[in-house]
Amino acid sequence: AYRAGVRQLQGNLQRILARFREAGVPVFIGSQVSDDRDLRPFASPANAAAGGADAVYDSARAADARHDSVDAGRLYVRARDLDVVRFRAPSAFNDVIRSVAREEHATYVPVVEAFRAASPQGIVGHNLILEHVHPNQDGEALIARTFWQALDSAHFEGHAVQLDSMKPWADYVAGMDITPFDRLIVAHTVATLTSRWPFVPAAQATDYRGTYRPSGVVDSLAFLASAGLPWRQAKVAAGAYYEKTGFPDSALAEYRGLMRDVPIAAIPYELAGRALMQMKKPAEAIPLFRRAYGLQPTPFSAYTLGVDAAQRKDFQQAVMYLREAVSLDPTNPQPAYQLSLTYALMRDLQGAQAAAMRVYQLNPNYPGIQNWMRALGMGR
Repeated sequence: AYRAGVRQLQGNLQRILARFREAGVPVFIGSQVSDDRDLRPFASPANAAAGGADAVYDSARAADARHDSVDAGRLYVRARDLDVVRFRAPSAFNDVIRSVAREEHATYVPVVEAFRAASPQGIVGHNLILEHVHPNQDGEALIARTFWQALDSAHFEGHAVQLDSMKPWADYVAGMDITPFDRLIVAHTVATLTSRWPFVPAAQATDYRGTYRPSGVVDSLAFLASAGLPWRQAKVAAGAYYEKTGFPDSALAEYRGLMRDVPIAAIPYELAGRALMQMKKPAEAIPLFRRAYGLQPTPFSAYTLGVDAAQRKDFQQAVMYLREAVSLDPTNPQPAYQLSLTYALMRDLQGAQAAAMRVYQLNPNYPGIQNWMRALGMGR
């Protein structure tokens, strides 16, 4: 069955890459990486048999303990390849990827080689992998960089690239906008997974989700997200909690993650703008409100941009935004009141009076409206 699986991978990959080659589509294909050092072979009687994966892994640990990195590295890979629970790609799979890439004139991307180069003694473990195969943040960044380097070496297949606009790589890693809240979600997800078979024998499996007790609101949200609560919903809820408890900077970090994930949605930009306003950073907030408004106007983004324009004495633009805010939220007297003030600054008495009357009709006790109407000669 194992050899049949290797042949199946080879045949499928050959057909896929041939189709791309025939269509003139360049292909970049990377090798498969896994945790070799910090994950024992999966729980199976066959792995525990004499000369099986468990015994080889124990030999690798012994070599590691005596600082024989060459022997340890070889034995860790051998233990993984012998693991009968094939949740990690064996070496033969990467051999197929390399050979088929060469045959079909695809570009091989040395992901596993890059991971080994970035790992202590050249042996990949939890430094870059969360559990068995999924990279952590550093691992994801390393995959991206390795593919970028392959594209660069291939001269981007003849496409024009403005390399002078490249930022330092650390800026791109920071731009992933991974927060402590995200890491909590990951921690709960990994703990849930690794408490079950095949990470432990079935008899030793535990119900992490059934027994864990969250330590607070943020931890509760992270725990719920790991159990199925949509990530975006959890991020918004965490951000709202941070704002409510006086940590708008932490809220902003959550909203930036949403901006990265759904750059064509207006709400993340507006939420980030609100957090920045709470942080007394209007110069940073206004561009985000403009982006939000451009994607989908809301009463709040229109109102905020209107107030900003009025403060800059761009009254025509202020009226445009404030009228939009009134239209989007016709029962709210606040934008109508600001609109009346703006018309007055423009010396448009009729417009100021009409907007003031709207405020009065919505709420005759709105703070300042009666004095303002008297100032406009409306006799209230």
